[in-house]
Amino acid sequence: MQMGDYQSALSDFNTALEIDGVNAVAFYDRSLLNTRLENYDAALTDINNALAAQSMKPSDVLNLRDLYAKRGQLNLWRKNWQGAIADYTNSLARDEGSISANVYAERAEAYTALGQYENAINDYTAAVRIISEQIQGAETQETREAQSASAMAYFEKSAALNLSIGNDAAAKTDLESAFAIAVALNDEDSINRIQNLLQDLD
Repeated sequence: MQMGDYQSALSDFNTALEIDGVNAVAFYDRSLLNTRLENYDAALTDINNALAAQSMKPSDVLNLRDLYAKRGQLNLWRKNWQGAIADYTNSLARDEGSISANVYAERAEAYTALGQYENAINDYTAAVRIISEQIQGAETQETREAQSASAMAYFEKSAALNLSIGNDAAAKTDLESAFAIAVALNDEDSINRIQNLLQDLD
């Protein structure tokens, strides 16, 4: 799979599951492969089977937090907004593994699609908070910059949602935070875009 020989990889995963039909790792990895092949229905079936297999024969290399997060992502891509929210919520409720800011941000996308803007804003705020905590331990400048860019995007999305519900003051605060990050990243395009948005609010 890592070499891009997806058909051989699929054959190997199929054989592995013929040998061991409750191998959670094989189901999970095949779901990743089917995702790369954009066969999302098959990927979702594999994740469901991985969850079932994990409950019957737990694997130390997997945890339910990641499995629910992956199923949430697949439901998000399939526009099953309620399913995505339920899976992301289940992922966040687990105590194993580490929480990813992406889980909050992607649940925010599902909330936005359903018009639940306040819930979405709260999730973007949570995503930024996690990034703020994790960025201190980032090992490379490239990682810190990528995390900062994500936080900037979440602030902008939160600002747009705040504007849509008439909370102009909160929107301005979000945009000011996004602007500060853009300046720190020396991102001229974002600086100009956010400046224009702030001027529209004045």
